Amino acid sequence: MTQDIQKTRVAVLFGGPSAEHQVSLRSAYNVINAMDRERFDILPIAIDRDGKWYHCPLELGLEHVDDPRRVQIRQGLNPVHLSPGGGTNAFEVIGESEIGSGVDVVFPVLHGPLGEDGGVQGLLRCIGVPFVGSSTLGSALCMDKDLSKRILLHEQLPTCSYMCLRSGEELPSYEQVIDQLGTPVFVKPANMGSSVGVSKVKSSDEWTKSVKEAFAYDDKILVERFVPGRELEVAVLGNHTPKPSVIGSYESKYIDENGAGFEAPANLDPKKRDELIDYALKAYKALECRGLARVDFFLTAKGDLYINEVNTLPGFNSISMYPKLWALSGLNYTDLITQLIDLALER
Repeated sequence: MTQDIQKTRVAVLFGGPSAEHQVSLRSAYNVINAMDRERFDILPIAIDRDGKWYHCPLELGLEHVDDPRRVQIRQGLNPVHLSPGGGTNAFEVIGESEIGSGVDVVFPVLHGPLGEDGGVQGLLRCIGVPFVGSSTLGSALCMDKDLSKRILLHEQLPTCSYMCLRSGEELPSYEQVIDQLGTPVFVKPANMGSSVGVSKVKSSDEWTKSVKEAFAYDDKILVERFVPGRELEVAVLGNHTPKPSVIGSYESKYIDENGAGFEAPANLDPKKRDELIDYALKAYKALECRGLARVDFFLTAKGDLYINEVNTLPGFNSISMYPKLWALSGLNYTDLITQLIDLALER
C-alpha cells in the first residue's frame, strides 16, 4: 500500500488595484490551469480593484467574458483575511472552514504597482510566508525604472540615456528635451509595465499630451532616448546561480495569439549573444533579482546593446515571452512553474 504524497499548498495571488489588473487575471488563468495537480494543492486568491482579497474557487472564480482573452472575477466570493505573524497559517478564508488556513508558498501573479513593486512582497515577508520571485528590494528596484537605471549605470552596464521628471517640479520644454536626448523620445511612468502610459513623442504638441498621460499613472516619469534597432529579450531563472533561456526577438509585444513577428532563438552573432547573456545575468544580480526575471534589450544596427528594463514578474498568458522562451529552451510551462515554486521554497 503506497502512502499518499503530501501536496505543497500554493496560494496564487492575482488581480490587484493597478492598471495591469486585466493582464494579471489572464496570467493567473494560465498559471492555475498549468500547475501540476499531483504536486500542488491550489488556493486561488483574487484581489479586486479596491484591494480586497477573496477566495476564488477554480471552477467558479474566473470567467471569460465575450472575448477569451478577457477574464473577470466573479461576484459573491468569500473574503480572505491575513493574520500577521501567522506564517504558513496566515491565510484564513472567511465562511469556508473546510478550506483550511495553511499555505506553504505564495505565487504572486501580479503586475504593476502594489503587485511587483515590493508592496505585496514586503507583506508576505512580514507574515512569514515564502513566495515566488524577487524579495522586497529587488522588486522595488526593478519596478522603479529610474532607480534601476542608476544601478545599471553604476555597474557600467549599458542602458538608454534618459531624464527623470517629477510631479510638482518645473518641466523642461520639448526643445530642451530633444537638445539633450534627440528626437523622437519615449515618455513613460517610472513605475508601470505592459506599455501602460507609454508614448512615443515627435512634436511639441505630443510632448504636452504624453507627459500629462504618464503623470496620470505616477508622480515620477522617464523620458528616454529613442534607440532604433531590434528588440531582444532573455528569460532568467534562478536564485544565486541564475541561468538564461534562449534569446527572443520580436517586432512588437502582444501581437496576436500566433506570436507574429517573433523569432527564437534570435539570429545573432555568437559573440553578441554571449555579450547579451553576460549583461542580463549581471543586471539580474546587481538588481537583487531572485526566482525569475525577463531582461529586455535594444540592439542597434552598429551592434551596440542597451538594457531597456528588467521585469521581475513578467506576464504568463498564452503569448507572453517569459514562458515561451523557456518552452523553446526545453522547459515546458508546467515544469517552469514547478521550478519557480521550488526556488521560492529553497530561498
